[in-house]
Amino acid sequence: MLLGNHSPWGSLRPAPPKSNAERQREFRERNPGYYGRLHRKRKAEMLALLAQRASAEVVVAKREPLMLPAPVETIEIPGMTTIQAIPTREAIARLKGE
Repeated sequence: MLLGNHSPWGSLRPAPPKSNAERQREFRERNPGYYGRLHRKRKAEMLALLAQRASAEVVVAKREPLMLPAPVETIEIPGMTTIQAIPTREAIARLKGE
């Protein structure tokens, strides 16, 4: 095997094969407390999001009802109603009764 500048890897040697468990163990040894900090950060973000949603729900619950107009009622004047395409409930009832 050639080493140095004539090696296909330059001055680096290929790493020996390792299992994933070995890689994780070495990472944890090099970075103590990493996962504790990561989990605390994620938990704090989640709690902040939940608190924000809870306050938003309170604001939504305090809204006043919308003041919509009353439902439309068609006025039927005998002899004056010329539109037959939109019959009223009473007119439909009269047609079914005939």
